[in-house]
Amino acid sequence: MFHGANDHELYGIYCWNEALSATLFRLISITEVVMRNRFHTALSLHLHSHRSVGRNDSNDWYYYITLPPKSAQKIQKETHTRHRRTGQLRPKVPAPSANDVVSRMTFGFWPKLFDAALPWGNLIPQIVPGHRYTTSAHWSVLRNQDALYSRMDLVNKIRNRIAHFEPVWKQGDLYEERRYRQGSPTPALVQNAPITPSDAIQRLKLIHDRITELLKRSFSR
Repeated sequence: MFHGANDHELYGIYCWNEALSATLFRLISITEVVMRNRFHTALSLHLHSHRSVGRNDSNDWYYYITLPPKSAQKIQKETHTRHRRTGQLRPKVPAPSANDVVSRMTFGFWPKLFDAALPWGNLIPQIVPGHRYTTSAHWSVLRNQDALYSRMDLVNKIRNRIAHFEPVWKQGDLYEERRYRQGSPTPALVQNAPITPSDAIQRLKLIHDRITELLKRSFSR
């Protein structure tokens, strides 16, 4: 893509990629913490009457919903240990606090929660209180939930790309913010993969804007 004329220019491209990654990762890290805390508080308040550990606004809600299998395994990894001889899982003693468990969940854990049977129409306005749509009627629609899932998934993918030291400027085709579901139409192509440095920069600006927008929507107006 960049047609580096020599090793010096190629090295400069690597430095540029490192600077881009560092800048994006700082924004992503802030967004991840804010979104994690929003989910944690909303779900704690929703399930506070079932809690066995913690406060009304910070408790072990993850024990009282049916999590997707991989998500349940991630929680179990933090709350249980495996006996060396028998292989049986045993709760950690003392039990970790809900805040400790939640803080160890990766960013990808949170959008997957939308697969849990919960009243998301009521919960999402608490998670993104700054969104232009604040009604339960809007967020009860699966397509609108999928749009938020897609935005969070975009952030997670760019986060993982940076964490795995992959070129952050190297992006594929861009599709509409809609979650792929079996039996539903495939999300429409919005933009082809970048093929020039200018294309790559424009895509990175778009990604930056979308992450920033998600972060802003996580705060009350």
